[in-house]
Amino acid sequence: MLDALRKIGPNSVVSNPTYAIGIANPTWVQYLDYNERSCLTAIDEAFEKMSLLDTELVAMLGNIRHCGLFTMIGIAGKSRLKNDNFEIMYPDFHDYFLRCVRLREHAVSKLLPYAKPENPDFYKGLVPFQLDGKSNGA
Repeated sequence: MLDALRKIGPNSVVSNPTYAIGIANPTWVQYLDYNERSCLTAIDEAFEKMSLLDTELVAMLGNIRHCGLFTMIGIAGKSRLKNDNFEIMYPDFHDYFLRCVRLREHAVSKLLPYAKPENPDFYKGLVPFQLDGKSNGA
């Protein structure tokens, strides 16, 4: 992750198509800002159903909602980050990643067994993910 963050300039243009965000050639900061807002909207929608959520899930969503990465992205967007890359934000990206892995683990182990998907094959490849990068089963 650190190597990748060293290669990405915050104000360089995202190389892959990003039509969904409404900006023709967004910078990485603009792209991350869009993804942050999208994530927070999804969390807000989940919180509207809070009475149906278990306390562990609520805590995980709250931890993601208030993570340092979102604060840093907000600062970067307002102040036009002058850094050549995202290396300085590595601890925040890493922390966000770990929080998302824990949320995924919770979803796979506690929520997925109750899902009744229209296409059951969609879920066949989802197995618990370990922080060492290896799957926890097949």
